[in-house]
Amino acid sequence: MIVYRNSRRTFDTAAVLERLRAPEIDPASLLIGLGELESAIMDALCPEADSESAISRTLRRATLAAAHVYCGKPWRGRVLAELEALAKLDLPRQAGGGISEGYAWYGLYPEMYLEAARRLYYATRPERAFVLGIRNIGASLSAVVAAALEDLGCVVDSCTVRPHGHPFDRRLVLAPELALRLSRQAAHVYAIVDEGPGLSGSSMASVASALSGLGIPDSQIVFLPSWEPSGDAFFSEAARERWRRHPKYCVSFEEAMPLPGALDLSAGRWRRLLYSDESLWPAVQPQHERRKYLAGDVLLKFAGLGPYGPPRLDRARRLAAAGFCPRALGLDNGFLRTSFVEGRPLSGLRDVTPALLDTMARYLAHLRAHFASPHPAPFDELAEMVRINTGYEAPEELRPALCDAPAVAIDGRMLPHEWILTAEGYQKTDAVDHHDDHFFPGCQDIAWDIAGASLEFGMDPAPLAEKYAALSGDRGIGRRLPFYMRAYAAWRLGYATLAATATAGTPEAARFQQLAARYARAARPKR
Repeated sequence: MIVYRNSRRTFDTAAVLERLRAPEIDPASLLIGLGELESAIMDALCPEADSESAISRTLRRATLAAAHVYCGKPWRGRVLAELEALAKLDLPRQAGGGISEGYAWYGLYPEMYLEAARRLYYATRPERAFVLGIRNIGASLSAVVAAALEDLGCVVDSCTVRPHGHPFDRRLVLAPELALRLSRQAAHVYAIVDEGPGLSGSSMASVASALSGLGIPDSQIVFLPSWEPSGDAFFSEAARERWRRHPKYCVSFEEAMPLPGALDLSAGRWRRLLYSDESLWPAVQPQHERRKYLAGDVLLKFAGLGPYGPPRLDRARRLAAAGFCPRALGLDNGFLRTSFVEGRPLSGLRDVTPALLDTMARYLAHLRAHFASPHPAPFDELAEMVRINTGYEAPEELRPALCDAPAVAIDGRMLPHEWILTAEGYQKTDAVDHHDDHFFPGCQDIAWDIAGASLEFGMDPAPLAEKYAALSGDRGIGRRLPFYMRAYAAWRLGYATLAATATAGTPEAARFQQLAARYARAARPKR
């Protein structure tokens, strides 16, 4: 099953350097931007084996200096000096890089790693440490760990690496000069830093295995992850064994970034507030939910640290001004603050009224008119997802109609419980960033949202499509909609199936299994 889309970006190196030199850039954006630049350039220069060069060393110094700025040191001059040095080197003109998922979507903060580094230091008291960051997000996180250790008096060396291969069987390949550098360090601690572990745990494990292969004792190799599972459920047997072998230092968001007095609604806890009966709860994959808190009459929802938050605040304000969403109050350290509006979440077909259809149609027409994407809808990638998840091959004669439709920064979450009935009418919640996450569909034909609303509410799509077409002038929606009904069902089938596996043994698994059966029926090719 496929549920993730390709969210890698290609950027102009000179333009990024110029942006990072801007005096008004905030410390978080500086750190994140340099970590992503370092990752993209190093991935371009080291497609098969990690090596070192003047470029790698300068990039690392720049990101380390940015980490010290983030920690409060007046080191912007050092950052600027390294950026000037980078501009004189033979850098790739363009580089492709991934999004730092933790900063963009999952509420991962450098402060968690600052505290983990301090705990590592006080537990081991190392005089020398070597910090290895796993690219992408591990570049900036490892720089923060290195900065924290340096501030405590430890002598630190650092680099970034990228394991390769199948996601469940990663392997780290080191060029001879980097392997020699690592083996000659005689550091007291080798700290492996990443956002993971994921389902397999193989990325962090592969780095530890490579260090062991250089003769470094297991007791000196430690993990700094974003969370600490038992490791028993890792898909990789090698990762399960490695996870048990090495010490781990991990600090939770709640420990590092407490929000006194706020009610934690993350990981599906919001359902306790909005539903009186647990049997009515919609299914939730806790690991995929944004962090959210209720502080009085203000809802705080993670919208993105550094460069990721402001565009989402802008969208929230624009949708609120148009009357579709709760009022946006501002952005606070990565959290979008909105008014908490009293209302009843909708539940399905019984809640479908002419007024709801009118609101939905106006909302979707507004998105199409005001949130157009400059990029074409990724039809081929979407069609491949449908084929793999269901076996359905999109007819080639549909391609012109599907490819000519404009791509839109759609809602992407037209689920019943995302709509609430308030004293002043219907409002849409959770509307700012699902077109910009790492799941399908990305920026897409608005037909995706019409299909999503129809399938999730269990209603005939024709009335909503007709109302939307009358408002938008989109007369081709009827021809495109059947494909998107199947495409939406195919993606939700994949998502529900994988979510049921990830939540096995919990009530969520049963909820997702029921959903998967429903989506399978909707996605099944007609005979």
